[in-house]
Amino acid sequence: MSLDPRTWFKVPHHGRYDPESIRSFTEIYWRTLLITGVTICLGALVYGWEQFLAIQGDRSPDAQGRPALQQNIDRAGLQAILDTFKARSARFDAIGASKETISDPSH
Repeated sequence: MSLDPRTWFKVPHHGRYDPESIRSFTEIYWRTLLITGVTICLGALVYGWEQFLAIQGDRSPDAQGRPALQQNIDRAGLQAILDTFKARSARFDAIGASKETISDPSH
């Protein structure tokens, strides 16, 4: 049995004179759409559940129920962090002050 690529054009064309004969085609088409939709939904649910379980399995037992310990920072560390913020702000201001003039390409 060979498949004729023109079948998809023949079936609706012949069905215009005999609409009852197209019923089986539409039922198969509708069931295919339903099965495809259900398969996609189930696949998405299974994939999400597997990812959820993978995350739950990767959690360490030390992290459950205990808050993270806050580390104290010394004055030198704080000053180093503040200096990096000041340098970043100065770099941003320098870039904003040295704007290049761009010619209008429409002229």
